[in-house]
Amino acid sequence: MSTRRADINIDLPFSIVKKTSELHRARTVAEEKLFQSRAELALLSDAVTNQVGHIEFRERL
Repeated sequence: MSTRRADINIDLPFSIVKKTSELHRARTVAEEKLFQSRAELALLSDAVTNQVGHIEFRERL
């Protein structure tokens, strides 16, 4: 006889389910912060590239 996954989840202690939920939420928040940081880094990189380009152009004149 096989046990369905839903039956197993119902039998888990509440503290384990709660901790799993907290860890999932923390991971989601961390991933969002990582994506935001990567976007900010890309913007800063573009800004630095533009500034360096302007400096190089001025030096050629």
